[in-house]
Amino acid sequence: MMAARDSSFDVVIVGAGPAGSTCAAMLAKKGVRVLICEKAKFPREKICGDCVNPACWDVFRTLGVDNEIAANAELILNIAIADGSGKVLQIPVADSLALSPRRPFIAIKRSILDSLLVQRAVADGAVLRENTSVDSIEEDGGRWKVSLRLQDSGGVVPVKAGILIGADGRNSLVARLLAEKETKNQARAESSSERIGVQCTGRKRCHATSNLLMYFFEGGYGGMVSVGAGEVNIAMVVRRDLARLAVENPSVFLERTMYANPRAREIASDLQIVGKIRTAFPINPQKNSHRQTGAYLIGDARRTTEPFTGEGILFAMLDGLLAAGKILRRLGLPDGGVRVPSRNRIWRDKLLVRGLQNKGMIETVVSLGQRYRGLSQIASGMILR
Repeated sequence: MMAARDSSFDVVIVGAGPAGSTCAAMLAKKGVRVLICEKAKFPREKICGDCVNPACWDVFRTLGVDNEIAANAELILNIAIADGSGKVLQIPVADSLALSPRRPFIAIKRSILDSLLVQRAVADGAVLRENTSVDSIEEDGGRWKVSLRLQDSGGVVPVKAGILIGADGRNSLVARLLAEKETKNQARAESSSERIGVQCTGRKRCHATSNLLMYFFEGGYGGMVSVGAGEVNIAMVVRRDLARLAVENPSVFLERTMYANPRAREIASDLQIVGKIRTAFPINPQKNSHRQTGAYLIGDARRTTEPFTGEGILFAMLDGLLAAGKILRRLGLPDGGVRVPSRNRIWRDKLLVRGLQNKGMIETVVSLGQRYRGLSQIASGMILR
């Protein structure tokens, strides 16, 4: 149970992913009393492609976690894009003008990345409550009253805060509770979504796989990347019927997706699939909004992004920085001069989503990229910031 002195905070953040942890760290280091509520217990896995956009390094350095992340990451030196027929476009990462020695392209398990980020927030002074979910929220005299359910004991504890932040992902409970019609809208979005996230883990038998392979098949696309300790992350975005098949018959699912792409099948022949295949939805980019004062939605709770671009973690952390700056100024505290780059690539994300669903376009891009090196550089610029 929480002690009485722990029942009042300046800010309550629901969700300890990259958005919530970044925001918490920036606030806590300025002396703001922050409570982070996380329904899971760290380390915990998240369905993700596990690739980190090079632009994230600016935020890692701001938070002071760059050295720890570098020590736990796999360097990506090459990107291979295989169309449905298995024809491959090789993109040396060094060709990207977005990169520098201080901004490498890496892969890191989300269980490790998220743990490092939340540990940073706690070290800066934030209070973390794991295995804690939200039962209800309500405004109470200009403050937010949040009922927390402690999953270990089943008890419910009320806490109060001047500011509430929803950083609890694409199926955000906070977003639904903040908007009167959000439950209905969210249910409609989920029932109509045809893009489902799927993830599993492969273990290498012999030689190493390509640094990063992006592959296409009828009904979706996927990626494979080494994440260290002999593990390979296999993530896909597929139609709803294929996602259902992943749960009902994993072997048939793999035959119709990853193994249906000749290049992916070749690389996967060196892998042993371990553990269960997991699914998550919706993948469709969408935006949540609300009108309540003193409440913020950040990361995927505010707007989801197409995972192929590799910018989900970047956008989440930028949202965390942006919210922290607004809150610090609202509280009359110096924001440290942190200025957040614009999320102006949302429009590119939307264009890519359409392109990813066009088989002919993918085949054309791969064919032209094989013939003209300059197009490979453009492709790397689209993937790497």
